[in-house]
Amino acid sequence: MIALNMLSKGIDIETISEITGLTEGIVEALFSQEKNNGRLKLWRSYQCHWLKNKNI
Repeated sequence: MIALNMLSKGIDIETISEITGLTEGIVEALFSQEKNNGRLKLWRSYQCHWLKNKNI
């Protein structure tokens, strides 16, 4: 979680790796997974909004 918070504040992956002790690959994987989860949540939100407003 700390690594993701740091990424969201614009801290680069190399610095996060040094501070947290995680390898750069792990930090990149966490960021990629979180980004993909965010896209999925956004898509689901859009689908729910669309279905809610659709007159069936």
